[in-house]
Amino acid sequence: MTYSQRLSLSYALCLNEARDAAGETPSTNLEDYDALEAATYLACYITFRAIKEAGRSPADERVENFDMLAVYQAFAMLVYTYLTLPLGDEA
Repeated sequence: MTYSQRLSLSYALCLNEARDAAGETPSTNLEDYDALEAATYLACYITFRAIKEAGRSPADERVENFDMLAVYQAFAMLVYTYLTLPLGDEA
């Protein structure tokens, strides 16, 4: 299994977890998912989960602690970079 297929699999699993009861099930064909789209979604998903696990709320910090939003954005960009760097080896 290639790295891009692993990203696509993780993406499909997250989509399946996030779908609502009336939603369609995600495709099981890993070729249906773009690796960069998967990395983008996963970076946002991981960042959101990290913020939630830390007990923080971006909605509240938008008013009270605006600088923290830049920290979240930087974290998301680092996660995206971490996820996409191995894709260069696959060409």
